[in-house]
Amino acid sequence: MWFLRDSCVVVVFGVEKAFIAVLLTELWCKCMPKPVSEFKSVSLSKPLYNLILKFIEEHPEYRSIADFVSESVRVRMQELGQGASEHAGQ
Repeated sequence: MWFLRDSCVVVVFGVEKAFIAVLLTELWCKCMPKPVSEFKSVSLSKPLYNLILKFIEEHPEYRSIADFVSESVRVRMQELGQGASEHAGQ
């Protein structure tokens, strides 16, 4: 039997060892370094999200909402003279 807890997979052989396995897993998860992501998230209102979704369905050059938003922000930052291209992963 196995289960997932806090992104850690635990293999348990028998119910009596489950408690020990959970304790060891929690200890292991706390000691392991957390992965560092190059990405962050933002929230969009539902109407704006739906508007972007409809737009990208009609424009296949955008692979996803994230792709569209990244490009839009990069272009807007350039318009404002902020030179975001070096920060946009390009």
